[in-house]
Amino acid sequence: MKILENTSGNKFKVLKKEEVNITKESDDSLYLKSTQPVYWRNKGEAISLAETLIKGEDKNIDKVQAIYDYIVNNIEYDYEKMDLLNSDYVPDIDNV
Repeated sequence: MKILENTSGNKFKVLKKEEVNITKESDDSLYLKSTQPVYWRNKGEAISLAETLIKGEDKNIDKVQAIYDYIVNNIEYDYEKMDLLNSDYVPDIDNV
């Protein structure tokens, strides 16, 4: 566990670091919870894109499907970047 302080922009410094033993509820629970903070803004590129993708959709399931389809067809996991990231990295949703 780490407590981070935002120093500027997307830069952080570690204020406190402690090892914590965790027992998981189920095999799937690890994948159902956020492991890092993602800072959302009410308006940004990702929000504007999402609004465009769901335009004309009335049902939530159709909105989710439209965003899911976009992600599956346009975003790839960057394994090389993952190996180079600092432990205090916080993703920027608009850069994704």
